Amino acid sequence: MRLREADWYHLIPPEVKEVLRVLGEAGHTAYVVGGAVRDLLLGSTPKDFDLATSARPEEVGKLFPKTLAVGAQFGIMVVVIGETSVEVATFRKDGLYVDGRHPENVEYSSPREDAERRDFTINGLFWCPVKRQVIDFVGGLEDLERRWIRAIGVAEDRFQEDALRMMRLFRFLAQLPGFRACDATLAAVRARKSGITRVSPERVTQELRRLLGAPDPLTGLAPLAESGLWREWFGKGAIVSTPAWAGEGAPPFTAWVASLLPEVPEKSRLLLSREESQSLRGLPALVGSLRASLGEPPHRKKPLLAHRDFFLAHSRLSAADPTAAQRLLDERAGFVAAGTLDPPPLAQGSDLLALGIPAGPALGKILAAIREAQLDEKIASRAEALALAEKLARYQ
Repeated sequence: MRLREADWYHLIPPEVKEVLRVLGEAGHTAYVVGGAVRDLLLGSTPKDFDLATSARPEEVGKLFPKTLAVGAQFGIMVVVIGETSVEVATFRKDGLYVDGRHPENVEYSSPREDAERRDFTINGLFWCPVKRQVIDFVGGLEDLERRWIRAIGVAEDRFQEDALRMMRLFRFLAQLPGFRACDATLAAVRARKSGITRVSPERVTQELRRLLGAPDPLTGLAPLAESGLWREWFGKGAIVSTPAWAGEGAPPFTAWVASLLPEVPEKSRLLLSREESQSLRGLPALVGSLRASLGEPPHRKKPLLAHRDFFLAHSRLSAADPTAAQRLLDERAGFVAAGTLDPPPLAQGSDLLALGIPAGPALGKILAAIREAQLDEKIASRAEALALAEKLARYQ
């Protein structure tokens, strides 16, 4: 159900209202722009409110006590009010894009020209706080009604300017339920897909994280794979299916990567944290160990079932051997319910030293034997652990 435009004002944060007020009282035009207008029209509350204005960066800097010139060369300033930062951009039209991301120069212009330089029509809508109405220069309102994602102007030109816009298209398909890409925009992706190789891994990874974190990633992943863009970037196709995730919440980014890519992607293709990279690189060994543990005693199996990447490995194993994966999951659930999966150790090194067992390799072996007995559920108390320690010490 679309919100009536007159109802929006109370949804705008007070800091954003203050920026709009100051700009307006100084004689400048100022609009709420982009994704915030789209989200309000769709009936959801925006995460961010960006503004566009006729005021130039230096004028914005003079009107507010605290500003940051984060992209003044492109007409972008950030106004800081308390703990809130509001991005304010001057109406502009862009020059030639020489690096596949930034225009060679910008020229301050009109609201219409500012809208026409943006990526998709549904993101090119403005909202005027004075008239309390939407301003649409690019047909975004009609496309919202039709649930279309369509590039502004000539789609191939938009994608040549910034190739990441192609990846962003599929992210929006995953984030906006019921939307579809118009045929001409998809055709432009297929025609310009080689341009994605000029984009940095950081930017591609960021878009992919957003896509995979959407409510229904497959609605973006399937057309992404069909377009050829995925193969162009990773050099191989994707197995488009939801990971068999048995952990809490939605599958994490690593589970999706493990499902979509058989091998860990190179750093030049995907930017992973050190922990994510370690998890993915250790995945084949962990999957193999879990599979082999099916016939092993509990003290060998439980550390694997308690491993931080168990659910990641389980997801991969489910695709290859669902029977084994389910058996391991059931066993883990039983151990968790009984409180025996990874219980606190019954004895510490200090306990053994107090018994008169000298420090050294023998003490370490006794501790390991006590832990094995605990995980095998042969002992369950500190007294039993210390009795076992004394017994084992006599044979050292």
